[in-house]
Amino acid sequence: VQAGHWTLENDGHSVVLSVGSGICHFHWGGPASNGSEHTLDSRRYPMEMHIVSMKSVHPNMSEALGDPTGLAVLGYFVDVAYADNVPFSHISQKLSAVAYKGQTVRIKPFPLMSLLPKHNMSQYYRYHGSLTTPPCSQAVVWTVYEVPIYISWTQLAQFTSQIFSTKEDAEQVTPLQNNFRHIHPTFGRVVSASRDARLLRGAAGRPACPPLAMGLFQTCLLGVSSRARTFV
Repeated sequence: VQAGHWTLENDGHSVVLSVGSGICHFHWGGPASNGSEHTLDSRRYPMEMHIVSMKSVHPNMSEALGDPTGLAVLGYFVDVAYADNVPFSHISQKLSAVAYKGQTVRIKPFPLMSLLPKHNMSQYYRYHGSLTTPPCSQAVVWTVYEVPIYISWTQLAQFTSQIFSTKEDAEQVTPLQNNFRHIHPTFGRVVSASRDARLLRGAAGRPACPPLAMGLFQTCLLGVSSRARTFV
């Protein structure tokens, strides 16, 4: 559990959870559309969660953005199931307090690990890319996990239908939807796959599914080619 005061904020572009020296934010689609920022095997998930950390040698974000590896972002697909994700309720139950741009609420610290697919953390992809929001600095080591986090339809709807990009007193309130960037070319970037990524074995010792055909992984300026696959 990161020490200090945690806050959840609607900044008009996303819902951002500030946790000590790092942040966690979300990208989603609409009530009938998916909105993850990456795609895997051409599949776009309903939502994506990013946990952002800064390299400790940098005193501030401005300096970190000048370092090609200044930031580490962990990306997690979010998919839906019928039951509520109880640890995720630490966030979803507070969303009504940040429905409008500029609103913030305190959150009691909890283990971030409780949100993650902790039994599948060895299945991931990694590449060097950029922020997906301005200033789109190419300063990020991306790690995108293959196995999604599962939340309920109700929890997803709290994001897609009950969060607004405008202030509460605006003449016309606008739902905050589709806050993801579209897929971009890779421009020669290489994506590495962990040894366990999509290499689950069947009973006979053979792969239970074909090798992963890499879909497009979106960054602000860069994507991912389906031909790029190395192992780490």
